[in-house]
Amino acid sequence: MPHPPASILTVNVSVVDGQVIVNPETLPVTDGPHTLEFRLQTLGYSFPTLGAIVIEGGHKSQFPQAPVWVNAQTVTLFDRNANRQPRSYSYRVAVLDALGRRRCTDPTITNEGRPVRLASDAHA
Repeated sequence: MPHPPASILTVNVSVVDGQVIVNPETLPVTDGPHTLEFRLQTLGYSFPTLGAIVIEGGHKSQFPQAPVWVNAQTVTLFDRNANRQPRSYSYRVAVLDALGRRRCTDPTITNEGRPVRLASDAHA
């Protein structure tokens, strides 16, 4: 079943002195579903076709689809962000250098949840 349209949140990925940097390192996701778009900014590096983004522990309820490799500089991930309470998820970002060596970092996604709507809110 297709997911409702989701807003796009851009996550910039770069490599500085051999270290993978993700900005923001802790990604706050608010107000419902989003497509997270990871964009690699550093020339000479690429996202691997498999394993570029891995949610630690899976968490299929929030991340029901595998990441999508769009091209060597872009990977997307659908985030349902359906929690009622904020919750953080560790994930791994992997890139390959020009020689095919994998470099990784482990940032965090914080799903801040959906606001609980009361029946009285519908009439406000």
